Parts: sequence; C-alpha cells; structure tokens
Amino acid sequence: MVLKPIKRSIVPSPLEDQRGFDDFVTQYLNKCDDLISYTRRYPVVRENGRVRVQRQNRNPHEDHRWLRRDVATEASYDELKSVLFVNRADHQPRWMPQMASCERIEPIVPGLCEVFRLSFRSSGLKAKRDYCQLVVKREFLGEHARPKPRLFTPSASMASLALQSSVNLAEPTSPTGDSRFAGLGSTERSSEDNSVPVRPIRRFQVVTIPMLHSSCTPQRGHVRAFFESYEEVREYPDGHVEWTCIHHSDFAGWVPSVLADHSIATAFPKEADALLDYVLRARPA
Repeated sequence: MVLKPIKRSIVPSPLEDQRGFDDFVTQYLNKCDDLISYTRRYPVVRENGRVRVQRQNRNPHEDHRWLRRDVATEASYDELKSVLFVNRADHQPRWMPQMASCERIEPIVPGLCEVFRLSFRSSGLKAKRDYCQLVVKREFLGEHARPKPRLFTPSASMASLALQSSVNLAEPTSPTGDSRFAGLGSTERSSEDNSVPVRPIRRFQVVTIPMLHSSCTPQRGHVRAFFESYEEVREYPDGHVEWTCIHHSDFAGWVPSVLADHSIATAFPKEADALLDYVLRARPA
C-alpha cells in the first residue's frame, strides 16, 4: 500500500454539514483506537529506560513499515497537553530535530482540525522535505476516556486493518522486566493486586494525515513527502502518564525504502527523548 494524501474536498464543512464533519473526524479517532490496540503485537526492536519502539513485520503489501513508540514519562499530562495538543504548532519546531517551520495553512476548526505545512532541513542522504498535513485533535474525559476499539475501522488511507492481521501474527510482546513498562501501551492497567483493570481518567489524541491542498503546494527546493501518525497521551488515577505514537511515513524522492525505514526507525526514539527533555527544561526552576 502506498501512502497517499487525501483531498481537501473530502472534508465536510463543519458549518454546513456538522454530522458529516463529525463522522469524518471520528473515523480517524476510531482508527487511532484500533492501531493502539492492534500494534501492541509488533515485535520490540528498541527499548531503553523510558522509550520502547516496536516495528511491523515486513509486509509485501506495504512500501514502508509502521512503527509504534511507547513512552513512560515523568512529564505530567498537562505538560504534554500544552506541547502536543494546545500549542503544538508553536512548540514543534523547538523540540523536533531538523524541523525548520510549522505553518498553519487553514484552520478548519481552530485548535481541533487544521491544515499545516511542515518544513524540514536536509540531513544526511535526505533532501529538504515539506509536508502538507491535516491535524485532528480531541480530548476525552471521565467515562469518555475509556477507549472503545472498533477493529478494522475503514479510513481514507487504510481500507482495513485486516490486511495487517494476516501478516503480523506475533503475540503481544511482554514487558522486559522494567516496571516502568508494565502494561505500557495498553488502554487499561492493573491495580496493585492485579485484580481490577484501571482505566485512564483522561486522554487526548492527535491524528496527522497527509493532504492535498491548493494553498499548500510543494516548495521549491523541497521534496514533498508524506506521513501518517496517531498519538495518544493517557493519565491514570495514580498520576501515571503514557504517550503512544504510531507512525507510517514515506520520504519520497530517491532514497530507497530500506534506507528510509532505517533512518525513520533510528530517529523515532530520539524524537521522544527530545520532546521529554524539552518539556523538563521548560519547568520552573
């Protein structure tokens, strides 16, 4: 499957077709729930004290492999919400390696559904790249914070997760003994006596998908690349906070897919470390 951008014209107007717009947004949030549930089966390829990375087994139907990153973080829910949700466009170029700018192209619903141009500097074999991305965000509180996975939910850029399930048959990977990763990536955790599931008290999701937009054409001197990401930050009653990101990207240009996948897999955990370091540096002394 080739990663293809969606057209701006398929996004219903929130003013003229509120129900259609809500359905459009919900399908991507459902897909986020699906991916968080399903990708726990991916093999672990890297793990340190606070970040674990899993990668999809090679799939003949996919040009590039999906990656999953789980972070057990000392940052608070509100700190991550400020950087990843509320003020995402302002903060992203400050902490993300190689990002040159994040330009808002169209605020379809300000703060919740917007189109951005992301520009990246050249690095190694990679030329300067730019992306046109639709960013959808939503927060869930109280009873609504409990995810309701709908497996194999259709979406504009992945017709069915069933294709992946036929290729990735590995069982969910067990934690490696580090207590910080106990239950990491699950939408439910266990109580101290392991008898009662503990559900998140609040969570937010950020979905980023490639888009074709008349006001966001490729910049001269840049390669137009594409990525799709599904992020969720969860807070539990004991204050424990987890951040999950599932990512799929295509650098485009001449970089072979094997080299591109290797580069992305190497950068993926570093991005998490960069964000956490950025958040912790911003804390009052």
